[in-house]
Amino acid sequence: MNENKPFLLNVNIPKYLSTRNCFLEPLSTDHLQLDYEAVMESKNFLRLWSKSTWPDDHFQLEDNLKDLQNHDWEHQNRIAFTYTILNPGKNQCLGCIYINPNQRITAVTENERILLNQKPGNIRFWLRNSIQNTPKENIIIQELISWFVEVWKLETLLFSCNKQIPEQIELFRNNGLKLWLELQESSRHELLWCIK
Repeated sequence: MNENKPFLLNVNIPKYLSTRNCFLEPLSTDHLQLDYEAVMESKNFLRLWSKSTWPDDHFQLEDNLKDLQNHDWEHQNRIAFTYTILNPGKNQCLGCIYINPNQRITAVTENERILLNQKPGNIRFWLRNSIQNTPKENIIIQELISWFVEVWKLETLLFSCNKQIPEQIELFRNNGLKLWLELQESSRHELLWCIK
């Protein structure tokens, strides 16, 4: 798969989401310090969430800058879309949301690929440790679901989570998402959820 192929979504990509509880805008280098603080607060969770060693114990601000530059480039070139989740005052990063084409999920069976080709993409997100398992986490996911349905007009997008994080599974279930597909590749630990 060509990782730099444009993500063909037949929608106008929203610039932001503003609610009483959060503010979303495309992640860029302008968010460097706020994003870094949220990442480092949540590094143990993020390693499990991402199924990787990221961010490692030696992750520096300069490493985060490279990540943000890459996400910004992908967003500008419509390869994938990453938004920072800020508090309403825009002085604290609450987490991030990533909208990716399903073609980026590579370790799949032939049948899984056929199913994934029926959906335009998937959404992954994380919230910093201090918000996880709080009422605010439920409010934010409800606002995200509404945003994708009402503004993006893409209720067919899938939400993705790692089955090794039971709290996120419970969050999805409690907010009306339905389990759509569990990928068979055991190293992925990936569950895909539909909005409707």
